[in-house]
Amino acid sequence: MEIIALKNLSFTYPNEQKKALDGISLSISSGEFVTVCGKSGCGKSTLLKMLKPSLTPNGKRNGEIILFSKPFEEIDERFQSEKTGFVFQDPDNQIACDKVWHELAFGLESLGAPASEIRNKTAEIASYFGINTWFEKKTSELSGGQKQLLSLASVMVMNPEVIILDEPTSRLDPIAAQRFLNTLSELNKDFGITVILSEHRLENAFALSDRAVVMDSGRIIYDGAPNGICTDRIIHSQMLCAMPTAVRVAASFSHGESCPVTVKEGREYLSEMLDKKVEYIPAISEKACGKTAIELKEVCFRYGKKSDDIIKNLSFKVYEGEFFALVGANGAGKTTALSLISGILKPNSGKIKINGKEMKDTQDSGISLMPQNPQSLFVKSTVLEDLKYAAEKSGSVGLIDEITSVCGLGKLLMRHPYDLSGGEQQRAALALVLLSRPKIILLDEPTKGIDAHFKIKLSKIIKRLNTDGITVVAVSHDIEFCAEFADRCAMLFNGEVISCDAPRSFFKGNTYYTTSAAVMAKGFIDNVLLTEDIIKALGGTVPKVCEDLSDGDTSGFAESQKTESRGLHDDETESKQISKTKSSFFKISIGVCLFLLSVASVFLFKGKFAGYGDIAYQLATVAAAACGLRLIIPKKNNESIIKTEKKGRGGIRVYSIGLIAAAVTAIGFTVYFGSVYLHNKKYYFISLLIILEAMAAFFLSFEKKKPRIAEVVVISALCAFGVAGRAAFAATPQFKPVAALVIVSGMCLGGETGFLIGAATAFVSNFIFGQGVWTPWQMFGFGVIGLIAGTASRFNIIPYSKKAVTVFGFLLVLLIYGPLLNLSYLMTGTEETSLKLFFYYCLLGLPFDLIHAVSTAFFLWFGAGEMSEKFKRIKLKYGIFE
Repeated sequence: MEIIALKNLSFTYPNEQKKALDGISLSISSGEFVTVCGKSGCGKSTLLKMLKPSLTPNGKRNGEIILFSKPFEEIDERFQSEKTGFVFQDPDNQIACDKVWHELAFGLESLGAPASEIRNKTAEIASYFGINTWFEKKTSELSGGQKQLLSLASVMVMNPEVIILDEPTSRLDPIAAQRFLNTLSELNKDFGITVILSEHRLENAFALSDRAVVMDSGRIIYDGAPNGICTDRIIHSQMLCAMPTAVRVAASFSHGESCPVTVKEGREYLSEMLDKKVEYIPAISEKACGKTAIELKEVCFRYGKKSDDIIKNLSFKVYEGEFFALVGANGAGKTTALSLISGILKPNSGKIKINGKEMKDTQDSGISLMPQNPQSLFVKSTVLEDLKYAAEKSGSVGLIDEITSVCGLGKLLMRHPYDLSGGEQQRAALALVLLSRPKIILLDEPTKGIDAHFKIKLSKIIKRLNTDGITVVAVSHDIEFCAEFADRCAMLFNGEVISCDAPRSFFKGNTYYTTSAAVMAKGFIDNVLLTEDIIKALGGTVPKVCEDLSDGDTSGFAESQKTESRGLHDDETESKQISKTKSSFFKISIGVCLFLLSVASVFLFKGKFAGYGDIAYQLATVAAAACGLRLIIPKKNNESIIKTEKKGRGGIRVYSIGLIAAAVTAIGFTVYFGSVYLHNKKYYFISLLIILEAMAAFFLSFEKKKPRIAEVVVISALCAFGVAGRAAFAATPQFKPVAALVIVSGMCLGGETGFLIGAATAFVSNFIFGQGVWTPWQMFGFGVIGLIAGTASRFNIIPYSKKAVTVFGFLLVLLIYGPLLNLSYLMTGTEETSLKLFFYYCLLGLPFDLIHAVSTAFFLWFGAGEMSEKFKRIKLKYGIFE
């Protein structure tokens, strides 16, 4: 029975010309195990997200999607949650709870399942997956394999009919990956669950699959049984490099025929081709050891005083110009070892020497680390901006074009780094590392998420770096990559190195922790480590398609790196950079001292001044804090502006205007009613009414369209930021960032959204600062400035420059929020009210209102541009708040 049907599906991301999906037609039946593969950026992840409506990216879509016999547009959130489960590449992006059993129960709780059903199903699923032994553990304490298994289990507890997995084994060691895939196979065979899997590591995935779907440039180039993949189109494409060992061997001798896929079938294929055992004699060239670049002597490390050692008496050497690979299971301590070498962590005992000097004796070790999560390196809005930023810091601007070509980033420069595929992010992160021109490069899982073609290119880059004397240390689960390209491999087990040797010696004799080629050839061909060894031993020719470096050659890269280094690192440049660094450090130090002193003075001199002396003291404190923050915050060269879409007067609906006007009127009346008729005694009730009225305006303004979950999540997050911002500046009276956040939210996301964020932030933050008769007034005040900011933005009332927005925010707080709060003090603090008394209260509150207005202007000046950039990206990526 067909459960998924795609008919001529095309998709283009916002601001992109090239189609991510181009005329995809695909049919998947119930109970199938389908593996989707292809080069990085070919459209695999986009295709998978199209099968889960809640994850569908924003963009232009053409064609038809039928899921469970229903058109895509008719599938609601609950139906898709129950029918389709999605497991992401990185389990940390999926796990939402602090405890394992909380995570298992989270989905069922969200659907409103009874407590008895939740207990029964979580116990059942924990027993099936073997989670019962770590059922009570914290999710932060789990290994990578456990986290990925938990992600799958938390999806399976919902009893879905389809499981979609986007490269789920990329962070797992070979044994953990095999176990995970075997679990998927059992779910598919035992329960008839449809499995749709995206993978780069096809050795084990193909063995379990009913169908293989190969993609290239947004199109499907093969759809059929895995054993029929030896077609001319695949064999003559770069996808051949990614195929399982048995397929690659068979493809070298026969085309268009049924080919072996598994290691077992490959052994049968070899038995038919060989009459007797063959000995393969590889050409081995031993690399001479140079000077010691990295040396660890009996290093021990633990994360807590009472915790066990993660690293135990770790000792090994890495030589200059060497490619050293560190392998081992998840949780063995590989990433921790890299963090110790880079200086991020300090050992509890033992010594670490870099180029013969202890780490503590050298300030500039020339080490650059590419972390396991490449997103931690991205700080700008486009790949090109990130590259320029990294190049300017290291003085290697002239290398940008060269490294862009080497890493194949030419078509990705104007993309946001977070919008790239996993493999593309790895390539961009590698480019940032290379731009820092290090002497030692540490790579944590460098092949994670990248295709076989770029692995070959990566190896060539590393070899070029080695030739130039640059040392490369890589932590990797990719056994084939380490076996083929590393100079030496070391096995880390239980926190210490248990073996270290050249790849052929290192893997020789291993039964489980070795390459698929070695397992396949065992007993037929001696001395085999790589797929190419089998092909050569059989007299075949290794295909050359995988060596095509059309995305940019690496030749001359090392030489250009040396030339650039000589040109940009002369004495004058270095002295200028050192002077600039010292100046920045001096300014930041003064700024930190000023800010800390101003905060400390609030507690030291509180209550020691009276009358206007207290007001003068508060103004001086705020001024000192502002000056300190100004020195801490780096100065921008360009003029930041509120970057949001300009809307004409015809762009706003009369329906929305009416709703907003009605809501504001109702809220104003509610505040008045609570103050006059309820005598400010029911402020909790009044606060609740204000929130409900603001929410009604927000939700109803979308007419028949229900607000998406992403919109609600963004509003909740902004409220949380507002509360946190108000609490963070509790020591500086009236000097708060809340109004600035509400104003920018209103300008970028709409007036009704700004009102809701302002009202909710005031209500929730007062659980920290104290609820009272002032709460409804604060809610109304913050909400109104958010609404006015949104309205001004909608009708283009103010220019979109940083100065204009800053002045606008200053006036909003001084002329709107301040008088509203002064009115509240008048109505709640006196029995008689008059215009004269109101002006008197405004005059008394003017110093405090000025401080609040100045602080709002301060935060708008330094943060409005950056905040608006984030809002613009959110709106563009998710298609929300339109």
